Amino acid sequence: MGHIGEGPVCCAVNPACGRENIYGISPAVTMKNILIVGGGLAGMEVARVSAERGYKVTLCEKSDKLGGHLIAGGIPSFKINDRKLLAWYVRQLKLLA
Repeated sequence: MGHIGEGPVCCAVNPACGRENIYGISPAVTMKNILIVGGGLAGMEVARVSAERGYKVTLCEKSDKLGGHLIAGGIPSFKINDRKLLAWYVRQLKLLA
């Protein structure tokens, strides 16, 4: 586990942070087609990890935008990091497509 100063490295969004050796993403042994219904944060994370493993991913979202509840939750000005997180996920999914 990684450490910064006295405490371990951790992240509320990425629980594998500092634990990459334990939770590393390994290549898929058998290729599969993965269907993910819902483009909120959880759906985007499943799509990202599945694509990184080499699966063919189809992500379905009923609205015209990815992000789920984070879209409305990110409206207040002090939620800039939520909006940045959403933009990061959208970019990562485009890069992995």
